[in-house]
Amino acid sequence: MDLQLFEELVSGAAENRVKHGQVWLIFFDSFTCKRCPEVYDVFLDLSNVPELVSVFKLAHVSCPRSMDVCNRLGIRGYPTISVLDGKSIYDF
Repeated sequence: MDLQLFEELVSGAAENRVKHGQVWLIFFDSFTCKRCPEVYDVFLDLSNVPELVSVFKLAHVSCPRSMDVCNRLGIRGYPTISVLDGKSIYDF
């Protein structure tokens, strides 16, 4: 699975551009986050799980580079992993 920056895939109001039936699993991070690289490695491993990628589209957002996306989606801490289904966003 090719993991790309979420804002490149879904420009504009992300929650309004997710196609019907798509569910995104999104990793949000910051350069200053000490735990983020470790968690990101695990997140990348998820792209090798066929059962997961058949349900979710995976994406990564670096919040310092994409503050508008992170602010719009209410991301306040790092790392954050969110599920976005087009109507709602759930943060973990």
